[in-house]
Amino acid sequence: FRIIEDIEDYNGDVDQRINELMVEHSDWDEERIQDRAKADIYNIYFTAARERDLNGQANTDAARDDGILDVGSQDQITMTYTDAANDWGADEVLTHTVGYDGIYGSIEGTWTAANSPYILTGDAYVWDQNSLIIEPGVEVLFSGQHNLHINGYLYAVGTVTDSIVFHGLDTDNPGNWNGLSLDYNNNTPGPDVTLSYFRIDGGGNFMWWPSAGLSIVDRKGNISISHGLLTNNGYYGIRVYQMTGTSTDSVYITLSNILVDGTGAHGLDISDNYYTVFKVDHVQLSDSYYNGIQTRYNYYSDIDLNSVHVTNSGETGFYSYGNYNSTTIDVVLSNFKNNAQNYTYYGEIYFNDPPSAITFNNNNIINNEVSYLVRSEYYGYGANVDFTSNYWGPSVTNEMDSLGSRDDISRIYDYYDNSNYSKVDYSDWLATLVLQPMNLELDHLNGVLGDTVMVGLHVTVPLDTHFISTEMTLTGFQDRLNFVSLETSGSMAGNAGWTAVHNATDTSLYIAAAGANGISGAGMMF
Repeated sequence: FRIIEDIEDYNGDVDQRINELMVEHSDWDEERIQDRAKADIYNIYFTAARERDLNGQANTDAARDDGILDVGSQDQITMTYTDAANDWGADEVLTHTVGYDGIYGSIEGTWTAANSPYILTGDAYVWDQNSLIIEPGVEVLFSGQHNLHINGYLYAVGTVTDSIVFHGLDTDNPGNWNGLSLDYNNNTPGPDVTLSYFRIDGGGNFMWWPSAGLSIVDRKGNISISHGLLTNNGYYGIRVYQMTGTSTDSVYITLSNILVDGTGAHGLDISDNYYTVFKVDHVQLSDSYYNGIQTRYNYYSDIDLNSVHVTNSGETGFYSYGNYNSTTIDVVLSNFKNNAQNYTYYGEIYFNDPPSAITFNNNNIINNEVSYLVRSEYYGYGANVDFTSNYWGPSVTNEMDSLGSRDDISRIYDYYDNSNYSKVDYSDWLATLVLQPMNLELDHLNGVLGDTVMVGLHVTVPLDTHFISTEMTLTGFQDRLNFVSLETSGSMAGNAGWTAVHNATDTSLYIAAAGANGISGAGMMF
């Protein structure tokens, strides 16, 4: 839906709000008053626009009857061919599904579960001044090599039990549609994007370079992507490219609790961005054809990787090249394990960046097959790169124990192998695996005074880890809610046969639980 119908009316309302704020907040400077006025009026216009859209929305399927096939708007047509004896002499049934009279071109408004699925039969666009809201449980289907382009505002938030799904009709072939693209928007401030509790399957096609299951390209604003599953990606999994922040207006991108499983290229590509702040945490990338994570040619940007898990990539687990002009890349509490499955030259970790750009601390870097766990090829002439406090696996740890922290380690390629290159400072190496922290979240519920609600406590346990006991302290709700009971039936703790006890005080809720059976994976703890 279009938020601002008449720009002159909008500007007039902003001017009026500026006058009001000047009286209410005489100590504010002019820029702060203008920003607040625009935000206040925009929120009013947005609420009104969404209400208009919901009131006017109706299912407008158009039926046709031409005597051959009775189909209506957004119907799926499945064609079946039965071959009694294929090239190998066996029975074979072939099917192909297409969409009829689906969605394409300019779109806006609210997509509801009641009207789901929505079938795209051409490229569709949410233009920069428009908005799209996708409700929990909506299924978006793509008939052919098409994109959903979001240039404007997107709010697509599912739930734990009712996610939003994007996939192609041709589910047998990865890359059967071109992906979800968060595209160009140069407005200041840019429209926000929130995408959560979703699945993208089969997006991104190697024939349409550079496509991805999820692309974030050349825009401003705050972008929050969380609780997602991207599978069978035909090319990139997630690609973030040419974000256009400035020294006074950075772009903020958050990627959290996401699994990218299987790509035809890189799992996560972060390239050619300016003044962009990345927060990447609890992201798992597996079975990428090339690099698990690739960062290249980023300028004046901060890239923070926390609790990521990269495994079974065809090339490196982490590849970094040409990040200059005050860009920093910090990697902590992460696992890089058994990558370089097909091409071993670059090793498990490769970088060609200034020493000041790269920091790796408290990570597990493990690979028993490749020659090098880390390969440094930046012309740093012996300058140290901070790879302190990491775990390197038993054989490399033994070598470090025997040689010390200022020597040539056989499976680290750096200054000791070529005096033009930077030196990997591996001091304070760890003797045992680094355990990633668990991730805990509470359900988001709506209620009114007097309601009794059940709030689920969800836990995500790092890969290759399980636990047999827990102690928790929950605070901050006592002035709003009264604790009633602790329920374990059907939860991870209950299914594992754990014993749980609790104690509620005026300030806190204490929970202790334990059992003989370990808990791993992700789910509702209580």
